[in-house]
Amino acid sequence: MSAKALFYQSLSPLHTLPRLLETLYREGIKCLVYTPPIHQRDEINGLLWTYRADSFLPHGRCSDPYAEAQPILVSHQCVPRNGATACLMLNGNAPENLSVFHAYYYLFQAGHEASTQESRTHWRRHQEAGHTLSLHRQDEKGWTQVA
Repeated sequence: MSAKALFYQSLSPLHTLPRLLETLYREGIKCLVYTPPIHQRDEINGLLWTYRADSFLPHGRCSDPYAEAQPILVSHQCVPRNGATACLMLNGNAPENLSVFHAYYYLFQAGHEASTQESRTHWRRHQEAGHTLSLHRQDEKGWTQVA
């Protein structure tokens, strides 16, 4: 499978996540948000309920009933129980196996050296796997694709 890895250097990765999920959901793409820390899963769950007053992203956590039926699943396991073809990660989280999803989205903090170094490591892993790569940077004016 030929996959792609998209890296988003964001001013606020947590607030970029719902907008990206909204775009993917509109395109009919099922997503897995992979985040091992339980506090982050709860934070993301709350954010997806409240990030915009006029919007709702149907989602669930891996521990919720009918998790496999959710178009967006927030999980500590990098397993597409919901049939996800896209995996989104925050703060340096990354899957061990790079052959599960069609697309991998890494959201990391602009100006945070540790996040940048982790993202470079993930970039090299995907490059070695032969995946298509892109890097997008956010600044006060918006987003720019730089690679």
